[in-house]
Amino acid sequence: MKTPKAKDSVWHETPLRGAKLINVAIDPSNRLVATCSDKECLIFDVKTSERHFCIDHPSPLVGSYFSSSNQIVTVDATGVMRKWSLDESDDASLISSVNLGSNISYVGEEDGSVIAIISNKEETFLDLVKENGEMEKVCDLPEKWTQSSFSVSSKLIAVCQGKTIRVIARQKDSKVPESSYESRFHIDYLKESNEMNVFESVHVRGDTVAAALTIGRIFIWSDVSTLGVNRATQSVHWHKSAPAIALSSFGGLFSGGGECVLCKWKLGKGAPMMLPRLSSPIHRLSLSNDDALIALLLDDNSVVMIDTAAMGVQTRLPTLSISTRGKGDGLMEWDPMESDMVVVGGREGCLQWIHPATSTSPFIMDVGLENGVDRDLPIYGVTQTFHSVYLSRFSRDHVVTVEEKRVGLDRCRVRVWERMNTSCSFNLLYSQEMGTRVVDISLRCSTASNPFFLLTDSNGRTIILRKSANGWIVDSKKDFSWKGATFKCASGISLDGLWAVGYSVSSHSSAIVVVDVNEMRVMEVMTVSGEVLSLDWGQANLIASCTSGVYAWCWTTFILRWRVAQRCSIKYHPILIAWIDKKIMIIDEDKGIVKESMESLIPIKDAIPFHHGDSYGILVNHSGNSFSVLLSSEIRMPRRRIRSIRVSSMETVPSSIPQSLIHSSSCLAGPVHMLPPLSLVAPSFIQSCLLPSRS
Repeated sequence: MKTPKAKDSVWHETPLRGAKLINVAIDPSNRLVATCSDKECLIFDVKTSERHFCIDHPSPLVGSYFSSSNQIVTVDATGVMRKWSLDESDDASLISSVNLGSNISYVGEEDGSVIAIISNKEETFLDLVKENGEMEKVCDLPEKWTQSSFSVSSKLIAVCQGKTIRVIARQKDSKVPESSYESRFHIDYLKESNEMNVFESVHVRGDTVAAALTIGRIFIWSDVSTLGVNRATQSVHWHKSAPAIALSSFGGLFSGGGECVLCKWKLGKGAPMMLPRLSSPIHRLSLSNDDALIALLLDDNSVVMIDTAAMGVQTRLPTLSISTRGKGDGLMEWDPMESDMVVVGGREGCLQWIHPATSTSPFIMDVGLENGVDRDLPIYGVTQTFHSVYLSRFSRDHVVTVEEKRVGLDRCRVRVWERMNTSCSFNLLYSQEMGTRVVDISLRCSTASNPFFLLTDSNGRTIILRKSANGWIVDSKKDFSWKGATFKCASGISLDGLWAVGYSVSSHSSAIVVVDVNEMRVMEVMTVSGEVLSLDWGQANLIASCTSGVYAWCWTTFILRWRVAQRCSIKYHPILIAWIDKKIMIIDEDKGIVKESMESLIPIKDAIPFHHGDSYGILVNHSGNSFSVLLSSEIRMPRRRIRSIRVSSMETVPSSIPQSLIHSSSCLAGPVHMLPPLSLVAPSFIQSCLLPSRS
């Protein structure tokens, strides 16, 4: 990554693409698969999983479908339906545009019919959409409808309405124009919770209807145009929760739900074939026109293409994975072997490498390895336990991960992984459950010759995990803690084998302890006011973010080089950035001044730089799964600074500063906008305040 140039850049902030997918569609030739996310329609190659098209829209999309193998139709929330031509040069050109009107909540295609959901304040309707944009009202929908609660074929329309399945014939000569089935399925031990056992998903194919209850039982009706749905012809029950379902034209039923298992069953023919251990619960199923492929939209926002004949995974699209349970959703780490990517938390039990500039996720690392039913069923009273990665650290040779099973338990599992031939391929070396929760991991950038890691638990005790001739051991002889003080944060291990730890000394002050990890010996102790928030080793400085400001010490002499008397969060990988609320800045490590400054639209929770060609970008986490990307363009703009307090030049400072007297600089503490310009302060006064004598 290049050091920021003297001239400033214009920074552009864009949301991370693909953060929430709403549908999946396969083209008639089985060559392309499309999905919608916010204002973009993303189109991928089925075989290579490469993204060929990204069609931007002025408003959020409510659906898309392929009208032919090289044409796709998109509809946005304002009701504008656009048809696009897709050519081999990866360009999409607009063919036509029709306004369907407002209040459109969803548009999709099923069995050759285009359907739209129209919602207003009082009612919701299902309409058929003609090619010229005209709409024909078919039936009303319940207030709390989902994409799974209705289905359309060339012959039938089926709708879930609580415990009732309602089926309407589309052909006028049908013997049964409309029929319904009410579930009286009752489980004694559920008692009053039986009222929650309703139809949640339905699918129609030709003259066959399948519908699933909350408890996972699936009912199938055949010859519905002739017999109706007054009585189910058969039912099966191998799911614990209501699965997504899809009927094939060859008499097959595909289903998948919270068990992370896809089932394929020939109607009326024995046990189903199963594809187990998918990465997350199945949210939606989408079959191709010839039933050769099925696209799975999973709860973790990933899309998996399945070969239906072999029941095997064909490709996984490089979409962004998200956490559905709020654990690890703010995890962001830097991998020294993948400088143009950032490692973020995704679904439970995994880490994902993402290209922020392209919003793709080429690598996913499964950490937890366990796979369970990922859904709590209140009508069962079942509470599952889930593996969630909440801490990870990376070197050029190893990865250390820490995961938990359940929030509230002071236990965790530590795993050590070795990098294989490729940088994002790993082999598990060590796995151990710890009796106390690990809150921090420190390691060197390179751990090939002497792999050892510092693990700090919730009690503030640091232990050494290292490799010996007999395997991996916890070296209890070199446990480290400092005067019983409360642990706050720690840095990584520098190239010189130094490790910095922040401890709380009192309600008003903290200590930063520098340790030689080879002997676990304290080298230096610096006292600062306030609480230590984070510590990072820069190219020449130890940089600390505290509630009282930002400090930078020379990491060879531990002389204070500069201080910013304003609280802000910092991160150094490999340039120094700082942020306050919505404002993010690039800081000169040597001087403590702001090189460039930009402002996000919403408050910033965390941020991390990454390589972007010959320049750099910044990935910003706002909250949960809300990410944005800041990229720069070489355009001059007025430079903005925050005022910093800087110690005299290196030639005039003594060889060391008594750290116990550093508080004398508090006369210049306080909000930055209230500090006097240094040019108005006598040099002797600065020296007497910041560099007091030893007497």
